[in-house]
Amino acid sequence: MDISLQQLHQLEEDFESLRNLWEKKGRPDFPAISSDGCDEEGLGKILRDLGIHIAKARLHRIFVGIDADKSGTVETEELIFRLENTIAASISESADKRRFLPSNAKPANIPVTLVN
Repeated sequence: MDISLQQLHQLEEDFESLRNLWEKKGRPDFPAISSDGCDEEGLGKILRDLGIHIAKARLHRIFVGIDADKSGTVETEELIFRLENTIAASISESADKRRFLPSNAKPANIPVTLVN
């Protein structure tokens, strides 16, 4: 359980870091991603094109956190939703908290309070 909580906190830090970089750039518009979505490499390119540079490990964790349906792709709306909302807010609106954890995590059914 501690590992799952650590992963969740790490993901929140990753999104907060990305959110801060995005806001420092003036919250630039993201280009429309095709209806098929984009893969992790494509998301990295989009971020770099916007002047947002993050480590590959952080990009991976963010991509996995956004790819809620585990399809291997993300859409513009999913990315913007995560940037405009904290994970805590997203979780409170979601019935399935596991979607914010890596697929190998086995979270306990314990309430988690994250501070915005």
